[in-house]
Amino acid sequence: MSWDLRISLETGDLIFAPNMDLAGVIDLDVVQQRIHTRLKTDRGSFIYDTVGTLGSRLRHLGTRLNSTNFEQGIEFYIREALEPMGDIAIQTIHFDNSDSKHILVTIAYRQNVDLIETINEPFTGVTTIVVISDET
Repeated sequence: MSWDLRISLETGDLIFAPNMDLAGVIDLDVVQQRIHTRLKTDRGSFIYDTVGTLGSRLRHLGTRLNSTNFEQGIEFYIREALEPMGDIAIQTIHFDNSDSKHILVTIAYRQNVDLIETINEPFTGVTTIVVISDET
């Protein structure tokens, strides 16, 4: 069973439980929180990530890609950000980039805890909004 501190998906702040202790997340919620964190964190911005694999480069898509390869870039950067998570297998990635500053990302994935046992398990989905441009 995996466990982590609960983080607000909107602000990134730690969340307190009703008893004023730090709240936690377990199992599937941990995986979904890790996906959100990896997509919303700028790659290379976390000082303790000495390997440089935490986070994504999605924030810079608005300034670095033209319209012909924009969609391919989104999927590449999402897969790049989630690739270090060896415990999931991504089935599909859908996104809506109708807003020039944000994308709505929906990912269908399966946990790879035990490939033999999970091969017939249904896919789980997670949806998040990611900032892709800071330009005004």
